[in-house]
Amino acid sequence: MKHNLDKRIEVEVDAIGYRGRRIVTGGVTHVDKVFPGSPATFQIDIPSPALCPTRVDRIEAFWDPGPDGLSG
Repeated sequence: MKHNLDKRIEVEVDAIGYRGRRIVTGGVTHVDKVFPGSPATFQIDIPSPALCPTRVDRIEAFWDPGPDGLSG
């Protein structure tokens, strides 16, 4: 993710993993340093192997707060 604001921001990222149209897993993380104009990467930890299927077709990520200019 990256943003075009004039200050460093913090965001909470929620991720949902799908197999077909079904939700099969998910997780959350906190990204405490997203600097202006610089991409920030993050990792979502799945708390249990039972919640991490062998195949995920698609992952969607959502963040809060969602200021104008934040993209990913």
